[in-house]
Order: sequence, then C-alpha cells, then structure tokens
Amino acid sequence: QREFNGNTPSSIVVNDILSTPVADFNNVELRIRGELHNTVHCRISGTMCSLRAAESPDFFLHHTYIDKLWHDWQSRSQAHRNVLFSTLAGSMTAAGGAAPQDMVDLNNQPGQVCVRYLQPQTRVAQRLRRIFQRTSPRKIAARLPCAPQDLSQTVAVAEGHQLFQVSPAERATLTSFINKRVCRVIHIGPNPPRPGIPGQKPGPIPPSSDLGFNLDVLETIA
Repeated sequence: QREFNGNTPSSIVVNDILSTPVADFNNVELRIRGELHNTVHCRISGTMCSLRAAESPDFFLHHTYIDKLWHDWQSRSQAHRNVLFSTLAGSMTAAGGAAPQDMVDLNNQPGQVCVRYLQPQTRVAQRLRRIFQRTSPRKIAARLPCAPQDLSQTVAVAEGHQLFQVSPAERATLTSFINKRVCRVIHIGPNPPRPGIPGQKPGPIPPSSDLGFNLDVLETIA
C-alpha cells in the first residue's frame, strides 16, 4: 500500500549531501539517514511509513539505493572509504559475527563478496553528472527559481522522525540543513527573472521529466 506523501529529494539535494567532506562524517551519515532514508519512507507513505515497512516491495529497492549512495560517497577517496563511527565495537546482530568495520569497504565484504554499483547511463543522468562536476549543488540550489515547500513534505519529515525515533538534537540539526537550502528545487510555478540568466523572461517553466526542476534552466545557471 502506498499513499505518496510529497516529493522525494531531488538530484541536487542528493549531490549536495554527497559533497559533504570526510571530516564531516557525522553530518553526512545523519543527512543520508534522515533526509534520504527516513523521510523517503514516509513520502512513499502507506506500508513504508510503518513498522511493517519490510513487507513493502519498495523496501529493498529503497535500501539498495541508500547503499549505492554510501558507495558513491565512499568512492570519493580512500579516506572516505575507511571512515566510520569509532565508538562502534563488537559484532552486529544477525550478521554472522561480523563487526561494523568488516562491512565498511564494499570492495572487500565478508565471504569474499565485492559489491559494485553502475552509474545510470541515461542522457539525463549524464547531463546531471557534467553539471555537478563543474558547479557545486549548493551554489546551483541558491540560484534556482523555486516553489514553497509543500505541506505534505513537512508532514513526511515529521512522520519519518517519529517512525525512526530521531532524537531532538538530530531533528534540530536536520532542520538547520533543510533551512540552509535557499531553494528547495521543486520548481513548478512561475519563473521570475534571476540575475545572471541572460534573456530569461517571466513565465511558467515546466519541470524536466520527474526531476522536480527544469534541466535546461539548471544548465544555464550552472
């Protein structure tokens, strides 16, 4: 059962989180867990936003994607690959005696298992990769025309916090990151002129595909 409670985070938000430096590991872990994992459970809503989430067909697709995002962040350098919470010790539950540090490197998992993720090769994905290689996601978000946050998305964030028992301190940190985003990149309405965009005129600019923003405008300002 699904109820689709708001939009999922855009490619710009995802890449902003993945650009977090290795020295800020605590925050990248919190943002992947809070913004990309917990909230998406409750934006899909229905069974996914309940204690029965593992019964939903979406469950393993979602968790595989979260694992891929960790892989993308870890692939940035050797330091990214090896960092983890230093306070974690002992073996994990139902993991055959494996400890957290045994699972850090996807290229060297227990049982001689190697996990590799292929990057999407669609034209849209290739265009986005080129954009993020030349301009930081945070700078892009600050210049994008955008719409106010939908109330349903605010509800999904709150429901995700409650379902996964996010602490008050972590909730405050996540809220501060969300509020720092000048634009929530879900532009679907009128497009006012912005400095630095030659020839841009007011008027509706529809989003490209399901991205939540217009890719042509994104390339212009990036």
